[in-house]
Amino acid sequence: DIEGAIREAHRTLKSGGRLVVGDMHFDSFIWFSDHPDRMQRMKESWDDHLAERCVPAILPGILRDGGFVVDDVRPFTFCDDLLKPDGLARMMMVLMQRYAIEHDHLPEEEAKAWFDEQLALADEGRFFFSLTHFIVSARKI
Repeated sequence: DIEGAIREAHRTLKSGGRLVVGDMHFDSFIWFSDHPDRMQRMKESWDDHLAERCVPAILPGILRDGGFVVDDVRPFTFCDDLLKPDGLARMMMVLMQRYAIEHDHLPEEEAKAWFDEQLALADEGRFFFSLTHFIVSARKI
């Protein structure tokens, strides 16, 4: 309930108070695979857990309608051509594989094959992952 959360933020902030919200815009999600159909199924599985895949695109309008002035919308793109052990891509690989299996979106063997492919691509120097996070800053009027 994004609108409800914005109403509550407006209620609790004093005039001139600042609200800063960060979220990923999943239309910016790029992840290389030699098996694009399987990658698409993994991404669609992950979409199932999202309340809204494009929060940064709709949030400024919701904020303005909710009595805020939007001061800034700033992108931060996570982009990796190496699979970092503590990086966002590695964390998402673990979470996405588990989510797809637990929710019966993909057979366990297929989800594991996706995970293993990403490890192999990294070993071969062919890994690529990119996702943009947006920071929206607004003030209560």
